[in-house]
Amino acid sequence: MADDAPRIPAPPGPGDDRLAELERETVRLRKINAVLMDRVERSMDVQGSAFSLFQTSVTLGQVVRDRTVELSNALNTLAETNRELKILNEQLRRENADRRAAEAAMQEAKTEAERANLSKTKFLAAIGHDLLQPLNAARLFMAALLEKRLSPRNRALAVSVNSALEGVDGLLTALLEMSKLDDGIIKADIRGFGANALLSELAEEYAGVARARGLGFRFVPCSAVLRSDPHLLSRIVRNFLANAIRYTSDGRVLLGCRRAGGVVRIGVWDTGPGIPDDKLGVIFEEFQQIGPPPPDREKGLGLGLAIVDRMAGILQHPVHVRSRVGRGTVFAVDVPLDRTPAEPPAARDATGVPGAGLAGVRVLVIDDDPRIAAAMETLLGGWGCRVVTAGRVAEAVAQAHAAAGAIDLIIADYHLAEGPVGVDAVGSVQALLPDRAPAILITADRSAALRQAIGRRGYPVLNKPVKPAPLRAMITHLVSTTRRSRQRRAEP
Repeated sequence: MADDAPRIPAPPGPGDDRLAELERETVRLRKINAVLMDRVERSMDVQGSAFSLFQTSVTLGQVVRDRTVELSNALNTLAETNRELKILNEQLRRENADRRAAEAAMQEAKTEAERANLSKTKFLAAIGHDLLQPLNAARLFMAALLEKRLSPRNRALAVSVNSALEGVDGLLTALLEMSKLDDGIIKADIRGFGANALLSELAEEYAGVARARGLGFRFVPCSAVLRSDPHLLSRIVRNFLANAIRYTSDGRVLLGCRRAGGVVRIGVWDTGPGIPDDKLGVIFEEFQQIGPPPPDREKGLGLGLAIVDRMAGILQHPVHVRSRVGRGTVFAVDVPLDRTPAEPPAARDATGVPGAGLAGVRVLVIDDDPRIAAAMETLLGGWGCRVVTAGRVAEAVAQAHAAAGAIDLIIADYHLAEGPVGVDAVGSVQALLPDRAPAILITADRSAALRQAIGRRGYPVLNKPVKPAPLRAMITHLVSTTRRSRQRRAEP
């Protein structure tokens, strides 16, 4: 048979049917298997998600347990903190109660201190009047006595008594000033004034003291115009001079000034024992004294330089000190210059007293203390003045009428026991005079307020106890100024 002849299929036999059936079964089984596999895969996915959730749940549970432990610990810590806060609050409550009690005690102590301070102020005010009144009379009497001709023995006794009175005067003045400085009562009255007017008055006062103690004294005039409180500045320089004379046993004392930029340095030089370098830092403290003064000098309280320090602080004037042991010391204060014209210096006569003499000067003294009136009459009479006295304003007015207006000067105590104060008494007398006679007010009150109030009325002030030298200088200046003014008015 040829190869390309068509083949004739053989008729199906029993084996072929079985094979077809097996193929069909295989296809069916494959389908079932696919379905089962799909179900198994889906089942596995579901089981995997549940396991994942289980793991997450386990993890979250652990986290919750950890956070619960932490929260429990935090709550325990908070409870402990609350207990500590309660303890602290109780301590604070007790401390606040103690503080309030302490504040109440401090307030009570402050109130008590203020009452004590007021009592002290009143007491010192009483001292200022009750003690300075007899001391003022005693010093005036002693000044009058020393100007008389005395035997050497009597003069020595008088000088000793006068020295003792000066010591009491210095102690009382220092105590009163320290009290007022500590209480803040003293205030500065800053204005312009001529340096020479202030310094020449101090020079005249202390030159006699220095000569009486065997010391040389020199004053160098100063033409500068200063800007300060003349009263406080005078007290500063006065303390410099008093210390220089007190501690210098031999040699000399110099008062002068020099310009340094915009200030004038007012200084007091002495040839005393000097101050050691290690003591310069304490000399301005209260009750500090560097060595005793010479045997013939009074011993102070050690308050002079403390007063200087406080007054210079009020004025804001720097204070300087230089010293060499065995050679001497210089104390100085820097005072600002003032640009206003300087007042002309008072003329001086051949005796060194400003202006003309006092012979024949008619003085009316108004003082309700008979001792002071008598002492003032004795002292002024020794200077050649014609003195009349009055204890009340009515008596002063009667004296002015009796003198027919012939009064050259009025000296009045500021605090009179009856009627108006001294300035009003002076005004009542001046109203009766054809020419307004100058007046001097005398007071134990050293406050700046009173000095300013009197100054606004145009009257100079002297503090008790009155020192003869500044009193004479002031009287001479006022009388000579009034005479020159009258002469100018009389000229055609």
